[in-house]
Amino acid sequence: MAKIKASKEFIAGTLVILAVVGLYWGINFLKGNDLFKKERVFYAVYDNAQGLLKSNPVLINGFQVGQINDLYFHPDMSGRLVAKIVLSNDYPIPSNSEARIVSDGLLGEKQMILVLGDAKTDARIGDTLQSGIETSLSETLNREVAPVKIKAEKLMGSLDTAIQVITGFLDRNTEATFRNSMQSLDNSIDNLESISRQTSGFVTKNRTSFDVLIKNLEKLSTTLALNQDEFSRVMGNVATISDSLGKSHVLETMESLTRAVQHTELILAKMESGESTAGKIFNDDTLYKDIDKALQSLDLLLLDVKAHPKRYVGFSLFGGGDKVKKEKKETKGTEEGPSETKN
Repeated sequence: MAKIKASKEFIAGTLVILAVVGLYWGINFLKGNDLFKKERVFYAVYDNAQGLLKSNPVLINGFQVGQINDLYFHPDMSGRLVAKIVLSNDYPIPSNSEARIVSDGLLGEKQMILVLGDAKTDARIGDTLQSGIETSLSETLNREVAPVKIKAEKLMGSLDTAIQVITGFLDRNTEATFRNSMQSLDNSIDNLESISRQTSGFVTKNRTSFDVLIKNLEKLSTTLALNQDEFSRVMGNVATISDSLGKSHVLETMESLTRAVQHTELILAKMESGESTAGKIFNDDTLYKDIDKALQSLDLLLLDVKAHPKRYVGFSLFGGGDKVKKEKKETKGTEEGPSETKN
């Protein structure tokens, strides 16, 4: 009986142990840990864990290969976080692979993906992998929307200011002025329409004249095209004349003429000031008075010659020379007075 009783206690203890082991295995299995598989441990260091938690899955190309076993601060007390990565398969991990924290879905649940590198060597158990963080969709949206939000706020402020300015601008007087301006603008548009109609009517009435004018222009253009050689020759002649004028020293001639005019002005100035002989003649009336006296004397002489020609003419074409001499002597004696009688 004792042996049977001992066997029942042993069986009960065994069952309890098996139940505890099964419970432990089941809990780890539900967490993704398989106690019967070989595990590999790697590490990754982050400045910010972005909400990463223990037991978050680790994926390669969307397939879960492990989980985050632990998450703690770095021993160097820098505030960085160390993630312990436990992989439950033997898939090779290149040494330059990256352990990147990403968001799963719109709710922002975190998970880790291993971005495999291209190194020829594999990472060994216990190595620290490169770390990286991928921004979530909400963070990306916030980052993109934030500038738009700032611009929208500035735009709303500008609109508010513009509305206030317009509200203050459109008082009763300004509104009346604005209405008058719009009415004037409408009148101007009506006038433009009237001018357009008149212009259209004028063109319609004078279409024949315009056609004749266009035909004449076409004939003129044709004539010019036909006489292109003549025009070229004329332009060549003009160019030749221009070259001839350019070679004729026109500039030197004009300079000489300018110097001559300057000299003439200088001479006239000296004459006007009385410096030269000509200036003295022009400015002094003595010569004029002398000439006038001479002319008066000459005039008296001519009158005397006419009155007494015998005094100045001592011969006669008709043989009256002796008589003239006699009269001359008598005239002389009379002028001198009676001669004295000698004793």
